[in-house]
Amino acid sequence: MGPTTLPLERFINKINEKIRLLKKGELNTEDRKVLKKGRLCFVWEESLGSSEVAVTTWRKSRARRSYKEIQEVSSHLFLAVLLVVTPTDCGKTSFESTLNYLTSLENYENYHYDLNPAAQKFFESTAAEQGFASNHHYLDFMQCLFPKRERRQIQFAYSLIRRDEIQSFLETMSQGIYSSKQWTNEEIQGGSTSGCVTIFIPTSEDEDGSCNIRVNRTLLMQAIHKFKMTKLSLA
Repeated sequence: MGPTTLPLERFINKINEKIRLLKKGELNTEDRKVLKKGRLCFVWEESLGSSEVAVTTWRKSRARRSYKEIQEVSSHLFLAVLLVVTPTDCGKTSFESTLNYLTSLENYENYHYDLNPAAQKFFESTAAEQGFASNHHYLDFMQCLFPKRERRQIQFAYSLIRRDEIQSFLETMSQGIYSSKQWTNEEIQGGSTSGCVTIFIPTSEDEDGSCNIRVNRTLLMQAIHKFKMTKLSLA
């Protein structure tokens, strides 16, 4: 076997083994650890830091481009590759033969698997925490892996914001009102009032009231990341 085939065989064996494990329907502890360390964010972030030396920037750009090319042909295969091929290896020229092989297959049915709801929840919470919940690559990925996602009335809940950031948060939410679907629909329908704000007054005069506002979902998810809010348990 020639030296150029050795990396290809090594990578394909690792990928096939990861596919076999993913077909069990779950992410194992090591998978979650890899993804939590920011590998998804690395692939889907909008730009690279400019403070790095040129060769490092080039290698990271190459790795990101390779991951995305694989996602374009199969999100299921993409996840397996992401879990077993590091950005360092993915950015090397020696990975090119593997990339060419993976992106030129006739079909990808053998790489298909179904992950459980716990895996779906993990991806959704990671996206919210790391700030890429509105990234179109992430949205496409979720649609492919979880095409029949269960829709709950309340998906996530977050609280606990720094007291000195309340004013900034409220300004952000104000922008979210004006960019919300409800505000847009109300503008189309005409009228001078909006239902984007709803106030609740409790029976007891000793209790604080509450205010519910309708805001743009994407902006809201970005605010969770920006203001480092804490996820609450819905159990």
